[in-house]
Amino acid sequence: MRARPMAFVLLALVAILGPVQLPASSVAADRQDHRTHRGDAPTVTITDTPRDVPPVARAIVGGNLRWFGSADGAWDAKHHKVRDDVARLVRKVGLGAIRYPGGTVANLFNPSHAEGKPGCQTSGGLLRPLFAPIPASASQYTIARHAQFAKAAHATTNVMVPMINTPVDAAVDYVKKIASATGQKQIYVELGNEPFNKAQRYWRAKALSERLEDYISGGQVRPDGEPGDHGLYKVTGCNLRKPVEGDGSPNQTYRPRYTPISLSTKPRVWVNGREWKYVPALGGGLLGANEFTVSPDHDRVVFGSGGLLGGGKPPRHSTLKISYTAGPMPGFKDYYQALKAIPGLDVQICSSWATDSFIRRMEQLGLPYDCLAVHSYANIGGPTGIQRMFTTLMKAATKQNNRLAYLRSEMRSSSRPGAAGRYLNVTEFGGQHRDKGGPSTATFMRELVQAMVLVGQVNQGVQVSDLSNFRSLLEMYGDKPALSGRAYVLDYVHHLVGQQPVQVTGEPSDLTIAATRAGAKTSMLVVNHAWKADHKVAIDITGHPATTCVGVRTLRTDPDTLTRPRSVHSRPVSVRRPTHQVWKGDGTLKHTFPSHSITLLTFSPKVGGSCPAVGAL
Repeated sequence: MRARPMAFVLLALVAILGPVQLPASSVAADRQDHRTHRGDAPTVTITDTPRDVPPVARAIVGGNLRWFGSADGAWDAKHHKVRDDVARLVRKVGLGAIRYPGGTVANLFNPSHAEGKPGCQTSGGLLRPLFAPIPASASQYTIARHAQFAKAAHATTNVMVPMINTPVDAAVDYVKKIASATGQKQIYVELGNEPFNKAQRYWRAKALSERLEDYISGGQVRPDGEPGDHGLYKVTGCNLRKPVEGDGSPNQTYRPRYTPISLSTKPRVWVNGREWKYVPALGGGLLGANEFTVSPDHDRVVFGSGGLLGGGKPPRHSTLKISYTAGPMPGFKDYYQALKAIPGLDVQICSSWATDSFIRRMEQLGLPYDCLAVHSYANIGGPTGIQRMFTTLMKAATKQNNRLAYLRSEMRSSSRPGAAGRYLNVTEFGGQHRDKGGPSTATFMRELVQAMVLVGQVNQGVQVSDLSNFRSLLEMYGDKPALSGRAYVLDYVHHLVGQQPVQVTGEPSDLTIAATRAGAKTSMLVVNHAWKADHKVAIDITGHPATTCVGVRTLRTDPDTLTRPRSVHSRPVSVRRPTHQVWKGDGTLKHTFPSHSITLLTFSPKVGGSCPAVGAL
């Protein structure tokens, strides 16, 4: 390991161990600061006191999959089939959940174009320009094909329902089709994606307080947020980025970006800068009158034939502009009521507006919700030196864990019926450095952030979790996939599934720990997020058997090292050789957790013979 300057070590420890303000309910009273002198071994005790959370859910091991193109590796676009080799790999890490159809890029996803023969889609932004068309040839990963992959991967599907362009009845039909295709009787639904993000407000208000009302209650809105909001577009196709011009033909029909077109305030249309008149029906005016109407379903602007009493037709290459009110748009409460009423299906509905402002407003309105769909990104910018980046990322990951604890406490503190059962899902999480030109965080630092956040999710009872993104579970060697270092982190968490999280006492500040128990079995997932400080601790398990088999799995390399396997047949460079040992019933077990490492300890009673070998997967 390369040497690190002592001055930087001290700065890193101070940064990591700095105080974080939390509500009292979310701070473990037994947490202690054990930055002891060399040679000391503080005792960490795994108690038999359960945390106020359910057993670790299988769906906490999941990935955020984006439908288009290769579907982040799940779809073989060249041969038009799902990837069974990828499904086999993710089965090895115990993948329990897959998010479909993705996040930002799917904000304008049209579910009806993902049934049967694939259709085009409109990009919600991020990976493709906002409102740009995604052709049917790049949208082959339909609902049925996703269900096929999910079954091969032995994973359930949690759904993001696009709220921007999906009517309530279409959302109900979409969820029913997902459930039917996958065979699920329970399905987790996330309504929308990051609606509080200024780059993803679409027709919603600019001011956050008003936008929150739009998200919860819907209503009528005047689109005026993005360039092109006042343009008209082709009825067919999925291009809402480039407005059309008049083509001179009779009976021209176009659509605005958002529908339905409300007639509570009459829409206004300009052709080459001259305003044309709205009329309820064409044909009653003078020859070629400058007028237009709206289709009966309120989705289209219709011009005349240009003939006798037929209304005018915009000339070729004429500019077309519209000012209109869209709506009524549905809000969270409308989707919630309709989705909950689907017969024979348990739909769990999460708000993607995962802030305390949503919690408070829903409390004021007395409206129900089941869960929050949180995005836990430890994103940073600024200094790009490795040590400072590492320190800042570890602090950001700790902040995300504190945020989970706070949100869970806040939403469950209500006296309203059902509030005590509210829970968290984390439908996207990870870590990255936003500035260009600095060292890449496509290194072991990613795994450390991922593991820290997963420990927080276990301790807060998260039911569904999706690593962002599914593609990061794979390393590709030509056309052959191998598991990445991030996939191995998920495997560690998979070992905790079905076990009950319990309280831990004596946890040193540089260690982030999740401990779980099930009968005579105990597990301990530990992240040492110190830059350069090994931690030797004495481990005690309340009521542990006299003789115990201890399995040790460790991920560790330099924080700035790429963990990519050397070949398709090898493991990531961070994967250390697993070991096992026997812990006799004579006091505590001493164990050293190396700096910047991820360790899974598993404890089980020794019954005759030797302890079983411990596999890397």
